Amino acid sequence: MDADTSKLYAQMTLVPSLKDLWTQSPQAKADKIKQDLAIAASAIVHRAVVATINIKDFLRIDRYFPLPGLFDPALLEWSILPKNRE
Repeated sequence: MDADTSKLYAQMTLVPSLKDLWTQSPQAKADKIKQDLAIAASAIVHRAVVATINIKDFLRIDRYFPLPGLFDPALLEWSILPKNRE
């Protein structure tokens, strides 16, 4: 993760409604590595489309930090159309 991505990731962790995307619930039975915020931060900084079958979490992130595009390869469908890349 480069410096710009790290800074954006840090900003994302300050949004209360996204907290569950980077912290483990005390009630969780098993550890789960959560990378959606890191993936989103990297995509935003590098203006890359996110391709995932887990669009729900990325749509939440997009409310606060607009993604450059979001594609569901299982459905072959865009949830967020790619923005102009210049």
